[in-house]
Amino acid sequence: MLILDHKRKKLKILFSSKNKEYMVSETSTLTSNLSGMSKEYKQYVYLIEDETVERLTNTLRDILSKTKEELHQKGMIERDYILYNKNDIV
Repeated sequence: MLILDHKRKKLKILFSSKNKEYMVSETSTLTSNLSGMSKEYKQYVYLIEDETVERLTNTLRDILSKTKEELHQKGMIERDYILYNKNDIV
């Protein structure tokens, strides 16, 4: 979610529920380092630390070097984290 702060003329990027939907999909999630994302979420996703071409390239290379099984396992861990710790019932 993008929010424009008119007073400071600044754009804020927040962690939205859409990210949780991605994490529950059983597919590994790649996301930029959103200002509203707490540290606890960051350990479960593939994170682009800063949005430089070099960093994005290195992150994509790292992910593409993973096997399908590794990516699926990470996706399952993301899903379980959200379902057991961050749903409306918990």
